[in-house]
Amino acid sequence: SRRNKPVYLNSPYYTMPPNVFGKLKTFLNGNELIYFGTGNSEMLGKPGVFCSHERIDEYLNYLGSERNFVCYRACDISEETYEKISTDLTDAELTYCVLCVPSISFACFGDDYSVSYSVPQELADMLKASYGEETMKLILESFLKDSKVSAVVNTIKITRTELMERLTAQGIEVTDAPYVENAFIMSDYNYLEEIPEFIDGMFQIQDISSMLAGMIASPSKDSTVIDVCAAPGGKSIFAALMMEGTGHVISRDVSEKKTGQIEENVQRLGLGNISVETADALEHNLADEETADMLLADIPCSGLGIIGRKPDIKYNVSREKLDGIVRLQRDILDSVCSYVKHGGYLVYSTCTLNPKENEENVRYIMEKGFAPVDINDLLPESLINDA
Repeated sequence: SRRNKPVYLNSPYYTMPPNVFGKLKTFLNGNELIYFGTGNSEMLGKPGVFCSHERIDEYLNYLGSERNFVCYRACDISEETYEKISTDLTDAELTYCVLCVPSISFACFGDDYSVSYSVPQELADMLKASYGEETMKLILESFLKDSKVSAVVNTIKITRTELMERLTAQGIEVTDAPYVENAFIMSDYNYLEEIPEFIDGMFQIQDISSMLAGMIASPSKDSTVIDVCAAPGGKSIFAALMMEGTGHVISRDVSEKKTGQIEENVQRLGLGNISVETADALEHNLADEETADMLLADIPCSGLGIIGRKPDIKYNVSREKLDGIVRLQRDILDSVCSYVKHGGYLVYSTCTLNPKENEENVRYIMEKGFAPVDINDLLPESLINDA
């Protein structure tokens, strides 16, 4: 009978075509996980990844549609899921091996964090060494949470209250954003490009953390600001808005593709105090020396802080790559630090959790004659309390 057909097999290495895997994942409830590796011959026998059904698409995208999958080490699944699988899968599909684990918790795996949080062991080890075990677990758990869409209001065109009222009238859910006054969280919409207020440049999508960097920078009116690695332009735009249309923001990036993204946003928002230039930050420009009241250096980084939003980052982490990024960052800093006027400010920011790219680079900047500024008074009190 079909009830006696195997839903999973302990025998080694049955490859599972992506179409079967895609069908199977629809049967899983929110508490069940699949343990799987790749069917690529180079990966056979190597550890797979525990992955909740919400994260399966992420892993499928990483592996690519041309690869097959192999699942091994079977375990029981819930009776409800068993019935769904045994009823709806064909006999041929039932011969593929899969592991489903009901009501699993991260604690089941003890201190095997690379398995329980689906990250490379090297990344888990680095975070543990840098932040300690408890903070590392909080970081890894945050990677698995859904990220919210946040936006900053173009206060030159509209007030935050008026914009939120207009979006609400269209059935878009908007709520207060944490920490930033002229920002909000939005959901329940299909496409940004279909929202009239977005088309008319009344708001810009931007992460709260990126806005906070702009808030801390807080350039004075009529300042000259140079943003050396600006795409897609969020920090340049935030600086221009804070100066209320005065001053001059020079927004640069290395390619016309990147600067095209900036230009598109600047034109849509109608910001006349931003000029966009294609320039490689590694190439020192003598004409820029001591011209900037403020230099924004949000330079390329490993992105370990945004794995929740860009999960493919975690599959490309290695100490060699991280060390290479640090060398690139310092080469850029060597090129651009002299653009700051005497008495001006350099705002260095990243979206990573790697101390070599953060604290150690701050010390590197200090060696160039810069003094650190205490930002505690510039941070929202609610952020300090949450921390």
